[in-house]
Amino acid sequence: MEVGTIFAGLKFASSVACYIGIVESVEARVDKLTKSEFEAGLRALKQAANSNLERRSLLREARERFNKAVSLEKFDRLALAYLGLALCHYHLGDKDNFAYTLVKIVDMKSEIHSESLSPHMIYFGVVSLGIQAAIAIKERLNKERKEKALKIISSVEEYINSSK
Repeated sequence: MEVGTIFAGLKFASSVACYIGIVESVEARVDKLTKSEFEAGLRALKQAANSNLERRSLLREARERFNKAVSLEKFDRLALAYLGLALCHYHLGDKDNFAYTLVKIVDMKSEIHSESLSPHMIYFGVVSLGIQAAIAIKERLNKERKEKALKIISSVEEYINSSK
């Protein structure tokens, strides 16, 4: 869809619907891109688990992918990316980075509690039930993802405390 079509519509509602379509398609592409590093790290980690000869190189690849993923992911997927990174460090014998990564997971707790949803759409002062519903759904999904992340963080805290 082209930006010009936003302004070509005769009706305001058509222009806004077109704009929302563009935002959603861009957001979908960005989501796909961010997930690709995490998914690649996960694949490399699974391959490392099945390999004897290439295990260390696959762990290094997974570590590289998870390092990229922690810059892209949010909430539960961020916690899982850090956890995958910690697993790589652990099995590569890098105890310092393993411990550091576990601390990074626990540090996420304050970020999760302080982060609020900022809608990506500006609606020029006109309230639409469709947009309100989309924002409410996104808020609910983010809340669920935050809760999953907090469970992961809690589990990591328990692990850290039990290993002291």
